[in-house]
Amino acid sequence: GLIAEWIGISRKAVYKSMKRFDQWGDLREEITAFVREQRLINKQLGGVKLHQCFLRKYPQRRIGRDRFLEVLRDAGLLLRRKRRPKSASASAAERAGRQDLTRALCVAGPGHLWVHDDTEVVILEGKAHLALSTDAYSHKVVGYSWSLRADSNHAQAALKMALTGHVHGEMRLIHHSDNGSMYGSKAYQVLLEKESMAVSWSPPGRPDRNPIAERINLTFKQEYLCDSPAKSFDKIKQDLPLYIQHYNESRPHMSCGNSYPSKVHEGMGIPKKLWKQRPARYPRSTAEGVPPLE
Repeated sequence: GLIAEWIGISRKAVYKSMKRFDQWGDLREEITAFVREQRLINKQLGGVKLHQCFLRKYPQRRIGRDRFLEVLRDAGLLLRRKRRPKSASASAAERAGRQDLTRALCVAGPGHLWVHDDTEVVILEGKAHLALSTDAYSHKVVGYSWSLRADSNHAQAALKMALTGHVHGEMRLIHHSDNGSMYGSKAYQVLLEKESMAVSWSPPGRPDRNPIAERINLTFKQEYLCDSPAKSFDKIKQDLPLYIQHYNESRPHMSCGNSYPSKVHEGMGIPKKLWKQRPARYPRSTAEGVPPLE
């Protein structure tokens, strides 16, 4: 009664509206039958749109949106609100102070720059994730991880494999990746600090600033994992060591003068690119020292 007086409607008018709606005994059943019929075709059609569809089909039935939604709520036909998906990238506050150390960097040799990235792979059971750690000089895959979840442990497994047997040289090793939450996690950063690695980040939305990692991801998905939808997680896990070995030791690489990444990594060759640089497709701001594209 107090709410009715506050919005300027008498208590009598409220009771009269409720009584009129209750007199339409078949209206609730009519609404629920209509909604169930529509949901057979579109299972996620919302209540507001269903209300509009109901009025267009039955223009003589004057029922408001709130009353219509109340009928759906009583019948258990309201849809649950979808949660906003959590972003896998770091927020602007987390990205503050992160720098791209690879900009205009001349990689001096093996063990100077490692690039890291994770890619999603479709498999028989659904989806899995492949994380690769690659030496930017020789293009050798020095570490990898195969997991059903893209989390910090998954990324750490690839880095720890790369660090196994690695001896730091005179040059400080640079770790370069995107702003994914797995690379920005506290546990991962502690591991980088323990190994005294310089941390470099590619700007958000700029996969062209981590081109070697993106290219190797595409190579594995096109050549080695092209039949992954027909294979199980365990089967690919069993075959991955063979794929990595073939990529490093038996597959000619055009960025290594058609040599093999393992040989270049061991100092048995000088990487010479045998392909022409394509024009940039991503606009660059003048603040980066490069004029914008026309």
